[in-house]
Formats: sequence, structure tokens, C-alpha cells
Amino acid sequence: DTLSSGNATPTATGMMGGYPGTTNEYKYVRHSDIQDRIKSRKMIDDIAEVVGESVTLQLRQINFEQFPADVYSVVCSAAGGFGDPLDRDPQKVKEDVDAHSVTGDGAREMYGVIIEPGTGEIDHKATESLRTDIRNARLNGHHLKPMKVNGELLLEVTENIHLRSEKGRTVYCCAKCCTEIGQLGENYKEHCIRIDQHVSKSNLLIGEPSRFIDDVPEFRQFVCPGCGTLIENEIAMKGEPLLMDVHIEK
Repeated sequence: DTLSSGNATPTATGMMGGYPGTTNEYKYVRHSDIQDRIKSRKMIDDIAEVVGESVTLQLRQINFEQFPADVYSVVCSAAGGFGDPLDRDPQKVKEDVDAHSVTGDGAREMYGVIIEPGTGEIDHKATESLRTDIRNARLNGHHLKPMKVNGELLLEVTENIHLRSEKGRTVYCCAKCCTEIGQLGENYKEHCIRIDQHVSKSNLLIGEPSRFIDDVPEFRQFVCPGCGTLIENEIAMKGEPLLMDVHIEK
């Protein structure tokens, strides 16, 4: 039997705008050539190298048989990210690409970093332009009216959220540009620009959740209406209310 989790949606969801790690992968190949490889002392680094019949095991599956020629593999998710990917040092992103931790497409789509295919070097001008375009795209078409807060700083709630006193009110604001995103006691996410995408957009390695569940998971992003900073992300099923991840008592 199987007892698995994190196959349909990531369990390492990221923090302060960081993107999630990928899903866990439970792979199974029947009638493979693994015994021949063992006899010839040619072992594998990845289950994708064996030849055989690929089978998708369900999250809770019982009464299946594993034979000597069958191969079972578990690949666990890494941790989620921290902070708006557009704030990551482009040089660090290049190092991730060089180490094969991030693909060139991932560097461009998630981090806004352009790496020349021929030289492997960063195109700094194109990177700066792309990051500006991505931030503007987050703001484009949304009509929330940003209001700046200049009152006393009471608390650094997260890397992206501060709590300030403003004209007798206690309000949340963007840590970068001081745009107000709700009063104390409210869910700050309701005062951000909200962008909903398919969960696969949160990580290029995530497969199709419908292989395992009927519900439709969403990747929700919450953006500062003033500067376009990605303040937070969440993953939830379509139709579910917003998660309230910050609650401070007066």
C-alpha cells in the first residue's frame, strides 16, 4: 500500500513572497531492466534511466504487488523560497543556474533574470528592464488606491510588512514603500492586489494535480498596490477563503 503526501500540492509553500518547493514524487516502473543492470554492475542515479512500464501510484493505493523487476522511487521536495524572487541578487540566481538548481527558464520567469544562452553570463540591462516590466504587470489593470503611511513604526511584522501608528489608527503597511494594506485586526491580504494562477505556475517542476485530487489548487499572490512588491503567496483550493497568516492582538 502507499501512504503519501505532497504529491498534488507543495508542502513547502515558501514565506514572505517566496515560491514553494516542488511536489513530492513517488515513481513506479514495472517490468524494468533493473535486474540486468544489477548483474552488469551498472546502477542508476535516477529511475528515469530504467526501461519499463511507468505507473502512476495514487496517494492511498492498496493491494498492488511489487516484483523483483519493479522499481519504486521517492523524491522529496526541497524547502520553499524566502522573499520576492525579484529581489534576489542576479549573481546568486546565476550561481543557481550554474549548479543546475534552477533552469534558465526558471531564472527568467520567476526571478526576472536574463542569462545569455551562449555565454552563460547575466544580461544586467535586460534583467533590470524585465524586473520592472514584471512589477508593472502586477499593478496593471488594478484600481486599488495606494495610501502612504508615515506614522511611528510599531513593529516589523515580517520582511515585507510593518505595523505603524497613523492618525489614531494602527495599520499594516508595505515595508518597502509604506503603502497601507489594512488596519490591525484585518487580513492584510484583502488590501493587496490578488493574482490567482494555476498551482503549476508556482514551480515549473509541479505536475498536474488532477492525477491525484478532484479539487483545483490555486497559487494566490498578494502584491503591494504601491510598489508591486510580492508580499506573500498562499496555496489553497479554489473557492476557499483567504488564509489569515498574521493576527496580532491589540
